[in-house]
Amino acid sequence: MPRILHYKITQRSGQENRSGSDQVSETHILAVDEAVTLAWIRNHPSTPKIGMPAAPGYWWDSFQVSQKAKLIFELSVSASPFTFDPIPDSPLARRAEISVDSELVEEPTLFDATGKPIMNRAGEWIQGVSRERPLLTYLIEKNLARDPAWLETHLGAVNRDSVTLRGRVCPPNTLMLRRLSLGKYVTENRDRFSPCSIALHYDPLTWIRRIWNRGTIQLVKVPRVINNQTRLVWVQARIKSGSPPQNIEEPVPLDKRGQVIDGVLTPENDTPVDVSKMVILDFHVQPVQNFRGVLPLT
Repeated sequence: MPRILHYKITQRSGQENRSGSDQVSETHILAVDEAVTLAWIRNHPSTPKIGMPAAPGYWWDSFQVSQKAKLIFELSVSASPFTFDPIPDSPLARRAEISVDSELVEEPTLFDATGKPIMNRAGEWIQGVSRERPLLTYLIEKNLARDPAWLETHLGAVNRDSVTLRGRVCPPNTLMLRRLSLGKYVTENRDRFSPCSIALHYDPLTWIRRIWNRGTIQLVKVPRVINNQTRLVWVQARIKSGSPPQNIEEPVPLDKRGQVIDGVLTPENDTPVDVSKMVILDFHVQPVQNFRGVLPLT
């Protein structure tokens, strides 16, 4: 079986340690003990192979062999730096895209911009007055690998926790998930995903329903005999006004005890109603859920 008797690198271009150069070229001389073919030289374990490492950071990319004598061969080889194909961008790893929109919503109000009650000179509430109030909408787009578990629990829900969007902290109860859409599943870079778009409506006054404590019925104390003792107990009674007294038709403000606020039914000398006695009732009419760590917000 043929053997290589002598192997020597006779010429090298580029730096000696094969680093810092775009390409390194070498000339190898080898001698064998009996006649061989060029294919034998190419396939021998001791000779360079295209695509194999040449040195740290380089690989062989060119190989030519020529026969200089019966048993002498010359190899002309070159090596280039490793080049790695960039890792394809995963659509599932892309950050959420967040934009902001705004709108003005019309809503009824009992107070002007300064907090003054909207009443006529007789102390009667003026109905049908509305105001335009600004709302912000955060539009969020994110690719999802599957339909999310929160699909049925968070639509129409309000945030229980503080949420940061575009560097702005939204306190609890100020965000509502009002809209959700999921697109068709597509495949990109071997990742299968569905584009998801959600709309979070931001209300600085919160999504807790705040309703003025008003009504046509108030609580009054009346005597009742309980266990052979006369006691005063609270009962409901229709609110009356006028002379002779008639049941009122429109709701009037009530205080924290459920009674008509002084001055509402019998205004005196244009003295405004004491707003501090008015009561706001809070109602969580929307479900409350954790948003942070659940919704695709990053």
